[in-house]
Amino acid sequence: MIDADHFKEVNDRYGHPVGDEVLRRVGRVLLDQVRDGSAVYRYGGEEFCGILRDVTLLTACSVADRLRSSVALTRMPTAESVTISLGVAHGASDALDTVIRHADSTLYEAKRAGCDTVREFTAAG
Repeated sequence: MIDADHFKEVNDRYGHPVGDEVLRRVGRVLLDQVRDGSAVYRYGGEEFCGILRDVTLLTACSVADRLRSSVALTRMPTAESVTISLGVAHGASDALDTVIRHADSTLYEAKRAGCDTVREFTAAG
């Protein structure tokens, strides 16, 4: 799960048309950075969901960090860069609802940790 950090501030400061363009650029970076067979979807608001097929948790975390870094380096229509936070979970495709729920809860851990970061789900916590 992926969330644009402090996105309400972007809309409040620059307006919704600029916010929409920021989301389009974030989405494009995310799509450009994942391999064929994987997918990135806008999940709602400023949240996205990435589904990586046939990867280990370690690889998924590496991809997530690359996404985080790529978005931070992308030129945006704002005076400052935009960052993202990511929550990563791993599991079987037949348990996708559970994997997404775990990734979403882990995303909120990343946000509480200060944003612009990646956190991975662990069963212990």
